[in-house]
Amino acid sequence: MRATGLPRLPQKLGNKTSVTLMPVPGLRWGVMGPNLLFHLGGGRGGIQHFMDHLSGPVSTWWKDLGTLTEFTPQIKQTIIDGVLKEAGGRSIEELEQERDTTLLELLAARAKAEKAAQEAMATGNGALARSKQM
Repeated sequence: MRATGLPRLPQKLGNKTSVTLMPVPGLRWGVMGPNLLFHLGGGRGGIQHFMDHLSGPVSTWWKDLGTLTEFTPQIKQTIIDGVLKEAGGRSIEELEQERDTTLLELLAARAKAEKAAQEAMATGNGALARSKQM
């Protein structure tokens, strides 16, 4: 992630390659959810590696949510088991491909919708679109 908090996500749309800057964690979490993304964040070691190295810092996120303030070995194993079940036998590479394909499709759909909205505004059909939003 870049210092601005906005990651760079390369995308290929048609013949053009561009870089989209947007708050992608929300988009990614909407596609796969945080647990599978933590699995991918562990690299080849998956969720086990993620939990071994990052469960301490991640547990600090939970302090405002209740009494759980650290990941005990039992809690770590429960998370690991649940994530592996959710992965359903798919490899890290398969999950990465699924995530990337879905993100690119969403970004392409967004670009198409934005273009259509701009064209509607340019042709005067934008007033109709605005009135339907109100």
